[in-house]
Amino acid sequence: MKIKSKEHSSSSSNEGAQKEIKGKNSTPSFRVVDKRFFAKQGGEEKDEEESKKVPSYVEKLENIIAEKDKKIQDAMLALKKLQDDQENFKIRLRKDASKEIEQGRRAVLQEILPVVDNFDRALESAKQNRDFDSLLEGLILVRNQLIDILGTFGVKRMESLGKKFDPKLHEVITQVPVNSEDEDGMVAGVINEGYFLGDMVLRPARVAVGKYEKGDGINSNGYNSSHPQE
Repeated sequence: MKIKSKEHSSSSSNEGAQKEIKGKNSTPSFRVVDKRFFAKQGGEEKDEEESKKVPSYVEKLENIIAEKDKKIQDAMLALKKLQDDQENFKIRLRKDASKEIEQGRRAVLQEILPVVDNFDRALESAKQNRDFDSLLEGLILVRNQLIDILGTFGVKRMESLGKKFDPKLHEVITQVPVNSEDEDGMVAGVINEGYFLGDMVLRPARVAVGKYEKGDGINSNGYNSSHPQE
């Protein structure tokens, strides 16, 4: 019995040794963890965050620029509208002014036409009657009627004869000798009457101005300095 036990013990020892040897000779198993994946993943997340920040700032700048551009466009449109309104206003003014001028012309012509009618009647009457006095009376009537019409438009005739020469009112056509020193520089004759329009000179009178020189006799050129008969 003892011998068998010893053999059994020896057999067990051999098996343990073989297992130990086998264990030493076998390849050990281990787990490999690639940390580069996590490092890469963390880097990508950081890049994403940075990329989110950059577009956000750029977008903000773009929005500001777009807003400024819109304001500039609105200002340009407003300026163009203002310019168009001013141009249209000028056109309306020109049209209104032209219309008023045309109406004024019509009014003047409508007032003058009856004068032409009276002048035609005076001439026709003179032809039929061969009457000089009738013709003269008709001409005076037409003249006075025309002056009255001019007066309705603010036109007034100047009183120049015998007045002191005034370069603002008179245009000298000639000089005539006068008999006294008091007449020197005075309007001695009226060639064309002058007229006022309100307070302004519509047309200066064309006049002959007296010139006195000692030793001169009576007006030797026969110039008639009397006012035309009205």
